[in-house]
Amino acid sequence: MSKTKSSSLLPTQYVVLGGIIWAVLSLLFYLLFSPPTVEVNGELLRPGWYRIGTYIFQTVAIAVSCLLCIRNWQGRKVMSGANVWLTIGLGVFSWGLGNLIFGYMELGMGLEPTPPAIPDIFFVLTYVFLSIGMVSAVISRKLNLDLKQWLIVALVGAAGIIAAGYITFFAGNPSGGITFDPATMLLTLYALGDILILIVAAMLLLAFWGGRFAQSWRLLGAAGVFMFVGDLGFSLASTAETYQSGEPIEFFWILAFVLFGMAAALEHDQPKSSRSRSSSRRRG
Repeated sequence: MSKTKSSSLLPTQYVVLGGIIWAVLSLLFYLLFSPPTVEVNGELLRPGWYRIGTYIFQTVAIAVSCLLCIRNWQGRKVMSGANVWLTIGLGVFSWGLGNLIFGYMELGMGLEPTPPAIPDIFFVLTYVFLSIGMVSAVISRKLNLDLKQWLIVALVGAAGIIAAGYITFFAGNPSGGITFDPATMLLTLYALGDILILIVAAMLLLAFWGGRFAQSWRLLGAAGVFMFVGDLGFSLASTAETYQSGEPIEFFWILAFVLFGMAAALEHDQPKSSRSRSSSRRRG
């Protein structure tokens, strides 16, 4: 029995350890190599190898996370329900596909995609799938938050609305006026998706703050928070005239996808652990 138990737990341990190592390597890569060093026409730019490296770090985290989510969906025995992980996996896949198209347009074609562009189709799908998946996760667990916790959720939501509203409508806009061109409307849609994900993430973190078997839900909530930070940080950074791709804020995207993968791996092991303990008690 101990041999079976250890063999079932080792893959998850490797996933968690690998995720931590990948996140640390990604952070070091951004911090050490993000400063522009290549001079072109009197302007310092980030080297091409660095920009390619950022896409590699992002794509690997996305691919592994997506596979782990799909594994939970195919397993059909996870405690939270297969559809939760299917929609989260589709959201992660959509973001990765949009990111690869964006990278090809930027690095392969020498373009600077501005919204709305082809990659935005997949980024919008990301918000749709992630929102459905995380809301389904909340519904499947039948959360019972007390009044204090609901107040915290409300404060987090209000802070998210203020931050998203400022970055979407006022950051990088010297005139101070609000325009409703297609780009602004698309960014507004992104902001709404980010706010919803942030609120659901706060609910998961508050409801599952303690307990060993709530680890996957805490990681899922943390992933939603870091996704919010990465999205809004990127939106803010891109308003600067000196913006270049490969900003260190992109690290939060990698961290979010790493946490999505860790959450999926931990959730995959929970039913097995529960069954092992139940059978042990029956034999005892």
